[in-house]
Amino acid sequence: MKALRQRAAARPRRILFNNDGAEPAVLMKSPSAKELLDLGTSALAGTQVDSIFYCTRSSGFGLFTHFTKVGQVFTTLEGRYAVNQMPALLKAGIDPLQVMVDFSKQHGLEVFWSMRMNDTHDGQRAEYGPIILRTNTLKMTHPEYLLGTARKPPKYGAWTAVDYGRPEIRELAFRYFEEVCTNYDVDGVELDFFRHPVYFQSNARGEPATEAERTAMTELLRRIRRMADAVAAARGRPILIAVHCPDSVEYCRAMGLDLEHWLANDLLDLWITAGTFHFNEWNYSVALAHKYSVKVYPSLDNPRVRPDSAKQLRSTLLTYRARAANAWAAGADGIYMFNFSGFPRGVM
Repeated sequence: MKALRQRAAARPRRILFNNDGAEPAVLMKSPSAKELLDLGTSALAGTQVDSIFYCTRSSGFGLFTHFTKVGQVFTTLEGRYAVNQMPALLKAGIDPLQVMVDFSKQHGLEVFWSMRMNDTHDGQRAEYGPIILRTNTLKMTHPEYLLGTARKPPKYGAWTAVDYGRPEIRELAFRYFEEVCTNYDVDGVELDFFRHPVYFQSNARGEPATEAERTAMTELLRRIRRMADAVAAARGRPILIAVHCPDSVEYCRAMGLDLEHWLANDLLDLWITAGTFHFNEWNYSVALAHKYSVKVYPSLDNPRVRPDSAKQLRSTLLTYRARAANAWAAGADGIYMFNFSGFPRGVM
């Protein structure tokens, strides 16, 4: 299986396109597979995009827009989600993740399921934050799983983040991945540790993660690797593992992610590096990943800069080409584009 994974990992990937899965919850007007695809996916066919990373929402640990039985399907019709098509999609038997898998196979694209490991949009003060939180049965019934409370928030991170120091949370995370690997013909899964990077009580206090916390997270990743390999062996085709995290070994260790150990011990096949911020030049990530024969893809996220004039400049096609050229010149294996909508014509 390792040899099969290595061959699958070696395929050319010019652009990896991450879709944050907003279509069913806020963009679609009717429950149809065609509308789902036309809103952000159909136009990718025949472009330089080789891989689709599809996040079935997970804005709040355990909430999804695929047909999960382990987690909770996001079906609220409150506030900005009054147009949420998931109830109608469930009734019609149209599973957004299956739609993405079918589209990818039809067009010769690779497809990964992406899970945001601790997304905390439900901790936002904007209207949608409390709505998402109220919807989340797991968090509402188990407040002890969270890193804080509304009255006593942590020093760092959102109080609605789940605590990966708890075995219950690690077990649920494992089962989410197991369900997808078992029920969907995906080419891989992505553990997105970038959204959002506080995972343990130590981090919430502003302290580095402990060795015990790092060991616990490594064991979770190792369990996912073993499970994915077992499912892949049964179907006769590998399931790759991608990890998205910051581009610093030291910073990741402080977060509780033993990145270099993961790279050195065959626990991931693709490393998605950096994002809305990064610490090093791209050659740092390239050298680190290639040292362990792991493919590396710098993440070119949508601009998060001020003032607006700078944001507009950073959003231009010329800027994206320049950023991509820098990553290619450093030896990156491809480019990862995260959380884009209305991207400039010609980027893909």
